[in-house]
Amino acid sequence: MEEFEVQSLIGTERGALAEGRERGRFTGRPLAYEMRWCHVLEVDEGRITRFTDHLDTAPMIAAWRS
Repeated sequence: MEEFEVQSLIGTERGALAEGRERGRFTGRPLAYEMRWCHVLEVDEGRITRFTDHLDTAPMIAAWRS
């Protein structure tokens, strides 16, 4: 991973939503990828009880296949 950026963070009644992007490169592959992501976190008594990761994987797959 070359870059990782949180672009927004929103608190909810049950936890938080985080949106962002990352840029990376697979070892030995010529193309870098840049993709967006969204993390959904549920929190109970200050602890993360559930984490869901939503990724736009198409750019990552294209870089892996290059």
